[in-house]
Amino acid sequence: MIRYKCKGCNAVLDINQVLEAKNPFCSDDIIRGCPQCFDIENFQAMCYDSDCMNTATSGFTKGDEYVFACSHHYKVRNDT
Repeated sequence: MIRYKCKGCNAVLDINQVLEAKNPFCSDDIIRGCPQCFDIENFQAMCYDSDCMNTATSGFTKGDEYVFACSHHYKVRNDT
């Protein structure tokens, strides 16, 4: 599960909750916003572990997708 933390209001959001719209300044680009405070492009990736509230510091490939991990869960993954 991909999650992001809004740096504007600290809301933790599933990727499906993040608002998306065409960028009015570049038609080929999409901008993303927080549905709670409406801050734009002010997110930090969260650890893939749904019980973890740490922000991601790195990532790795898990199956067919790339996931973000905090330093603890990245280390746990590499120690197994």
